[in-house]
Amino acid sequence: TGPPAALQSLRQRLRVAPPVFARDILPVLAVCSALPRGNRIQPLLAALGTRRFAAVEVIAPDTPEAGPLAPMLKAVAGGLSVVVDPVATVGLRVIFADTATAALGWVEPGLSAEAPGGILRLKVPTAAPSRSTLKLEEALLSLLTPAEREARLKPGMRAVDLGSSPGGWTFQMVRRHLKVTAVDNGRMDATLMSTGLVNHLRV
Repeated sequence: TGPPAALQSLRQRLRVAPPVFARDILPVLAVCSALPRGNRIQPLLAALGTRRFAAVEVIAPDTPEAGPLAPMLKAVAGGLSVVVDPVATVGLRVIFADTATAALGWVEPGLSAEAPGGILRLKVPTAAPSRSTLKLEEALLSLLTPAEREARLKPGMRAVDLGSSPGGWTFQMVRRHLKVTAVDNGRMDATLMSTGLVNHLRV
């Protein structure tokens, strides 16, 4: 939070040198506490005033304790849909710490994470030999721009997967048509090996 000039200066600095390890950057508009159980929407709308947003996302911290909040988050998102305006340039993200406390911030393209909370919700592909495939997929999607992925992961390029068994990371390379040298004493997934793109060194 802060005066508009300070926030604009912060925006400019972050665009030049974004932080490396931050999952998300969310300039805070307001923090609402002691939200009444039967009427959380009105205090949130009051805090927003006349502001309008391109989209609304309502989330909670990615912890096991946040699981029971899911139905409430969905209901609040529906109630806040009245502030959505297609011509707006920034989105609204509401983060509930618990059922009675929420921070409201704006999502600015190029600064805030595209995925709510900075966490990509990826599903394990049915053909993947292990869940570890998601670790590499998230890294490729988060750390490389689309242009960088296209330039660095071209079909026919070569990759090495050290400690490759059963092939979760190799799977990500093969699905992009790279040729992989997989090094591991353990077995590799038979479907991956049948692609002809994997040379398995059992060493």
